[in-house]
This record gives sequence, C-alpha cells and structure tokens, in this order.
Amino acid sequence: MKIIVERAGLNWSRAFRIVANTDWQVEIDKNLQDMGIWGGPSFRLSGGDLNAWGQDRLWQLEADMGNRV
Repeated sequence: MKIIVERAGLNWSRAFRIVANTDWQVEIDKNLQDMGIWGGPSFRLSGGDLNAWGQDRLWQLEADMGNRV
C-alpha cells in the first residue's frame, strides 16, 4: 500500500495514520445494527421496512417509493 500511496504523490506517514484510524468502525457497527445489512451500496428508506443492498435492488427502492406517493 505504501508504494501505491507514494506513487500517487501522497505522503505515506499521513496516509498511514488515516488508514490505521478505526473511528469509522463505530458508524459501521451502528448501521449494521440498524439495518441488518452492511456494504456499499446499502439503502434504507426512512419510515419503511425496506433495507436493500446492491445496485441490483434499485428497482425495489423505486417500487417502494412509488407506493408511498
């Protein structure tokens, strides 16, 4: 990873501090508990029961939003 960062013209020491940071795990754990799924892209419609993961579920989101209008 160091080679890639340096070839991109970035500072490895600074990048390593960012990569080594685990603060994001708290947010991920909360999302996993709230949604029951995790990954990108994950979708949750406010006020609904629909949680969907993946671009192949966009049709499902559209259908659920259409039912709300």
